[in-house]
Amino acid sequence: MYEAFYGLREKPFSILPDPDLIYWCQNHRLAFAMLEFGVMNSAGFTVITGRNRAVGKRRSSAIFCESSTITSPHA
Repeated sequence: MYEAFYGLREKPFSILPDPDLIYWCQNHRLAFAMLEFGVMNSAGFTVITGRNRAVGKRRSSAIFCESSTITSPHA
């Protein structure tokens, strides 16, 4: 219904999160930078914590893994 009327390529509403869309607030950018820093400096592990659920920890990590071109010699 909405796709044809507005000329959209896909459905505009869903109850599931869209992995291609993320709002990069300051916390997301910081988490992503910390992941990059940990990998670039060969840190043994990197931890992202948050006080609440649904603050973007898993999504930031998933985007980092999908976009990372850095390869580990141990992988």
